[in-house]
Amino acid sequence: MSMVRIASWSNILATRTRLIPYRDGVLGTGEGPFIPRGAGRSFGDAAYVGGGDTVCSSGANLAFSIASDGRTLTCASGAPVGELQKEVERAHCYWAVFGGTQWVTAGGAVASDIHSKAIPDEGSCGNHVEALTVVTPDGVERPCSRDESPDLFAATIGGMGMTGYIKQVTFRLQPPRPCGVRIRAARFETIAEMKSISQATSDDLQVVEWVDLTRENFRGIVWRARYVDDQVAAPPPHSDMWLPRIRAFYGPSVSLIEHITLRVAGTLDTTAHRRRFHYGSLHERFRNWNRLYGRRGFIEYHFCVPDANLEEAFRTLARLRRAYRAAVFFGAGKRFSDIPRAGLMSFPMDGWGVNFQTPESPANRCFLVEFGDAVAELGGRIYLAKDAVATPRQLERMYPRLSEWQTLLRRYDPCKKIQSDLSRRLELKPW
Repeated sequence: MSMVRIASWSNILATRTRLIPYRDGVLGTGEGPFIPRGAGRSFGDAAYVGGGDTVCSSGANLAFSIASDGRTLTCASGAPVGELQKEVERAHCYWAVFGGTQWVTAGGAVASDIHSKAIPDEGSCGNHVEALTVVTPDGVERPCSRDESPDLFAATIGGMGMTGYIKQVTFRLQPPRPCGVRIRAARFETIAEMKSISQATSDDLQVVEWVDLTRENFRGIVWRARYVDDQVAAPPPHSDMWLPRIRAFYGPSVSLIEHITLRVAGTLDTTAHRRRFHYGSLHERFRNWNRLYGRRGFIEYHFCVPDANLEEAFRTLARLRRAYRAAVFFGAGKRFSDIPRAGLMSFPMDGWGVNFQTPESPANRCFLVEFGDAVAELGGRIYLAKDAVATPRQLERMYPRLSEWQTLLRRYDPCKKIQSDLSRRLELKPW
């Protein structure tokens, strides 16, 4: 099979790889290197391996089943989370695994340990995983859970596909909740004011949008939602309309979008379907919205710092943005709790998770590497599912259980058959 060009979802870090569908035995018989791939929505180089075999689950067996008692959902790894959410609603259950996009696969959600806009105490994706079936590099299907092979279970959740191919996932469901949510917006002019608004609310869902990242005070909107019993219409289906590859987001256009957002949405108070709150952004209506960033592409940077260090992180971001004359836009984030995470390399930690975007350029890469040093110094970390610029030394400072995780990886993959461009760049398997 010939090599094809592949890049991140944001059209950076291009390389050439073989795209092959998953089939039983592919890991055990081939030489590799291999990397599992879901929907390919990573903003970094986590879901492909240059010169190797990128094993795709998306479009494979999408079977799923909901237990008769409504307590669990079992599905193949390639099933899209958005479609599973619809099926759970039809079964009158509730599933707290959302995330930033409806297109992510179940396997990708587990490997990235995605997090949603739900209340902090619900945790991230891994907190709702009951069991996994992982095909390790030797080709053996290994069931694992908190009770059975718990080391493999913990290494796989948030493990960026490094333990093998996640073939099947069983998620824990919750009692039904209303599909309707009352969504309200509250504007803020400083980070301190944003934290005050966030801490004062007991709403079920919450996310922050930093509408203006060019000012010292980083003004924006806190979006809050509370479950209500009102009858609401489900969101319209997505559009498969072809989008041109153009650079739609640059200084003036971003400023216009942010100005309209503040003026029109800053006082919003409406009732809608909960999936509209999670997947209501315009880009969720189009499968290939990434084309609107043009051929050069963009970098998405996602970090988390303790609550006490959030304002210092933003001051550092402002200083470095000015020093490098970097365009920084479309910031968003949420408050995480100190709930224990299921994965050794899970990203969420007690504090604030924040993401933003910047155009791809050598100068912006230097800006983000320097900012990454500051994040590490502030006791924070970066999200591997989106990373495109971090260094191995930064990773060592950010993830305290890194060496423990690597010891487990070496046990299951001594020959490094599972690799990705991310794992090579960050030396995730240094043996």
